[in-house]
Amino acid sequence: MKKALAFAAVAALCACVASPALAQYTVLHQFAGQPDDGSYPVNGLCADGSTLYGMTNYGGAIDEGTIFSMNPDGGAYTVIHDFAGQPADGAHPIGTLVSDGSKLYGMTYYGGANDYGSIFSIKPDGTGLALLRSFNATTDGNYPYGSLLLQSGKLYGMTRYGGTSDEGTVFSINTGGTGYTTMHSFQGTPNDGRGPRGGLISDGSKLYGMTYYGGANDYGTIFSMNAAGGGFTVIHDFAGPPDDGTTPCGTLVSDGSTLYGLAYYGGANDEGAVFAIKPDGTGFTLLHSFDFTGAQDAAWPMGDLTLVDGTLYGATTWGGTGGGTYGYGAIFTMGTDGGGYTVLHSFASMPNDGEYPGQYSGLLFHDYTLYGMSEEGGTNDIGTIFSYALPTPTPTPVPQAEILLNGSSFKIGDRFQATFRLNETVAQPFNAYAVVQLPDGSMLDCITLGKKIVPVATNVPRLDAPFTYPLMNLNVPGGAPDGDYRVMAGFFTPGQPVTKPEDAFLLATTPFRIDN
Repeated sequence: MKKALAFAAVAALCACVASPALAQYTVLHQFAGQPDDGSYPVNGLCADGSTLYGMTNYGGAIDEGTIFSMNPDGGAYTVIHDFAGQPADGAHPIGTLVSDGSKLYGMTYYGGANDYGSIFSIKPDGTGLALLRSFNATTDGNYPYGSLLLQSGKLYGMTRYGGTSDEGTVFSINTGGTGYTTMHSFQGTPNDGRGPRGGLISDGSKLYGMTYYGGANDYGTIFSMNAAGGGFTVIHDFAGPPDDGTTPCGTLVSDGSTLYGLAYYGGANDEGAVFAIKPDGTGFTLLHSFDFTGAQDAAWPMGDLTLVDGTLYGATTWGGTGGGTYGYGAIFTMGTDGGGYTVLHSFASMPNDGEYPGQYSGLLFHDYTLYGMSEEGGTNDIGTIFSYALPTPTPTPVPQAEILLNGSSFKIGDRFQATFRLNETVAQPFNAYAVVQLPDGSMLDCITLGKKIVPVATNVPRLDAPFTYPLMNLNVPGGAPDGDYRVMAGFFTPGQPVTKPEDAFLLATTPFRIDN
């Protein structure tokens, strides 16, 4: 067995801080309308890999709306479907598409067999359109609103009308189009909501959503229910200005312990508000009251919030300083505690900018850039696609660490020992794990990348330099193929889900080779 000096690898995969790079607003596409393009988008964008997908409410071959794809820089813009309306297609899509990696799913407000709206699937290249559901006017929902939620092979959503009281419904359906279920029929004031205008979110076992009207004051509600059905509960009745919102639109967002959302009216100025609430309905707080007359402010949000690294982003339909009696809308940001409220961009309208962004949708966060659409504005005054680049994060320096091997090359039957050494003190608790990467790139004993994980230490309170820990003391297995291996040590914050290397506070790695 060859003997060699130990190898060392420095890790820099921990929490990120923003660099001082300047954020930038860009109009990526100006809609041209029928017959070759869409118009008047009231939807959001979704990302599937490196491609963005979206829908327009009008435009296309017969002015019933479109589905399109594009690169994040605005290039390769392509209309992949022109909606054709009833009975075999949907019309006037609403909400944001969702992807399962092989298909896109969405809803249309009209069209389908009964012209009460539809649920559809389509492949990313625009082929294979299938109507999964045509809504009807009886106990089924009709006129779906908002976006679909995809979870465990099911799609969940809401309709604005229909159900037993014609006040809207919550529904589920399998991605293959079977098993449609009306999970809840809204009953309206005073004990239930009515007329939802948004989507649902899930914590894995419960669904959360909002209704535009209904509740004790007919100002709208927030509700929860079991994802398997049943357990429907109104957790908040909106009470109106000055201390509460009214008529909430869009979809809630969660950081795991708190729900955040937007109300179209209400707040101190009755021009809309940002709010927070616990999943059990306690702790309701108005984080911000919009005021379009204020310096660099915005008003009347109709869409969703986007949560990125503890910061909220959103768009308002009106306000900003872009012109018009009430302004043309704005992009804003703020902390989850309500602090740091800032207008990032005020829309200026045609011909060089959009107007009225965030209609019934939110901003997409993709590769440290926000993407969205405006319903009007642009060269033809029928809408735009825009991006707003956020400061690119740079890694925060982490303590120097290395893995020491008793050799760099091994043969079948050899025993090797891997020892982790930390050269700087780290004063925070850890869970520590050891894994081996095989020559084909797969991971042995690593649940974070798909297989079993083996901890070498649990809840290490702190690591004081110099610190050494024996990671492995193993024989090279007889079935090990020839090639280059890596032994790695990962240190993760207790209680934090680890799904990719960047979730590690500290990761050290070093190579070795097996030659039979």
